[in-house]
Amino acid sequence: LPNGLSPFIHRCKEKGLKFGIWVEPEMINLKSELAEQHPEWIMRSPNRQDLFLRNQLDLDLSNPAVQDFCFGVVDKTLSQNPGISYVKWDEHRHVENFGSTYLPAQEQSELWIKYVQGLNKVYERLRAKYPDVIFQACASGGGRSDLGTMKYHNEFWASDNTDAQSRVKINWGFSYLYPANAIASHVSHVPNHQTKRVIPIKFRFDVAMAERLGIELQPRKLDSTETAWLHLAVPAYKKIRETVQLGELYRLLSPYTSATAAKMYTSEQKAKAV
Repeated sequence: LPNGLSPFIHRCKEKGLKFGIWVEPEMINLKSELAEQHPEWIMRSPNRQDLFLRNQLDLDLSNPAVQDFCFGVVDKTLSQNPGISYVKWDEHRHVENFGSTYLPAQEQSELWIKYVQGLNKVYERLRAKYPDVIFQACASGGGRSDLGTMKYHNEFWASDNTDAQSRVKINWGFSYLYPANAIASHVSHVPNHQTKRVIPIKFRFDVAMAERLGIELQPRKLDSTETAWLHLAVPAYKKIRETVQLGELYRLLSPYTSATAAKMYTSEQKAKAV
């Protein structure tokens, strides 16, 4: 992108698309200017070897300077590129050999709490400045799915397992805590990247349409049957979307006690049902 994001965002807008971006501001790669300039910002235990995942370590969000940095990364991206409508906030690795150069010795055991408090301060600043941007909470799948996080996000990425058969149970359990409009449920390619299962396109849509429908399909790889289903399912979902996402959930058949599963959403006045 030699001219940055803005021309790309504009091109998407011309095509009738809203633009979304994937961010991961809590991570750091040691082969970076940031690591060279601020090694004290890295979470690590003294006298212990760094343990890498995806060539990354974690930034210490208990430190207000790191909070300012993480806010600045996302703020700069959004402010310099008007038209970003969606932010997928990922955090791809867990913390090992955790420790903070910012916290005093007697507060090291409080790092987990202070990390989350620091992260929430970043969220609060961003939500106040960008109330109309959709934020998705994602951390290696559902690793950051909690009611405290939901305060700052529009939806959760419930699991990296997008296999429709698996998602029947995943979404059923998830819905005990979270409403349908907070559960990202996407139609993805087959064979599924995790389970390797091949499931018909109709069933994939049936499952995904019971929550917040998303589509993760490469148009150039679709066959005529899949394309036809897209043209059927998307308009159909738009007709039922309000009832599904804002309705009241009735559990009819549990996939944990039955070979089949069924649930029903009704509008508040019970005038509509799906």
